[in-house]
Amino acid sequence: MEGDGFMGRGRREEEKEGLARLTNIGPAAGCIICLAVTLVAVIISIAAIVDGYHEIEEGYVGVYYKFGALKDGTTEPGVHISQPFVTSYKKVLIRPEESRMSSVEAITKDGIAITFQGISVLSRTTKIKVISLIK
Repeated sequence: MEGDGFMGRGRREEEKEGLARLTNIGPAAGCIICLAVTLVAVIISIAAIVDGYHEIEEGYVGVYYKFGALKDGTTEPGVHISQPFVTSYKKVLIRPEESRMSSVEAITKDGIAITFQGISVLSRTTKIKVISLIK
């Protein structure tokens, strides 16, 4: 194939030369690209550790969701690491809790209104029944 470029150079040789200029980025540019890739990897790693690390306080159990679906089982109080960006968690209170209600009004069969003051409700959830209560 006859060259149609200056001094008999072919079109393919010009394309190869242009490609060689694009791929020859030099050592400084290669170092900058390597540094940028390393920096992105470090940032993603730190974000994964921060997202996966969590603490369940005493008196609570942890309940986990993977892609929004409730997983079977709970975790005890303490420090835990879960699968980052995929798993979320909720803390569920299992120790006894007392709640005071405001005044409650009730009407009897006879139509008499009775107001109850200072009602306390004591509630407690067991670890075994947490998952079945949420489902």
